[in-house]
Amino acid sequence: MPAIQPADTASPMAVDSRQQRRRRQRKPISAISAAMLAVWQRPEYRAKQSAHFVERRADPLKRWSRSGIPDGYTRETAQTMWAEARAKAVKTLEALKRRGFF
Repeated sequence: MPAIQPADTASPMAVDSRQQRRRRQRKPISAISAAMLAVWQRPEYRAKQSAHFVERRADPLKRWSRSGIPDGYTRETAQTMWAEARAKAVKTLEALKRRGFF
């Protein structure tokens, strides 16, 4: 019966697969910023984007933000969660005031 070898030396293919993956080379942020600055200098792009933003601001269904909404939540569930958190905070502060912390 052959001797059992440790897993890390059993075969050359036992190298961690994360080490084998090649990472995609990204452009430096300054290169991306420079490219966007160049694009915004074109009058047709600026006009198109300006019209897009005016349209977004005018339509309340398109004007939205994810600010204050945790990942995985809809706006409605997040608002419910925040309302519950505010109510709990008020109760906690009242309890602390009763105990003389404030």
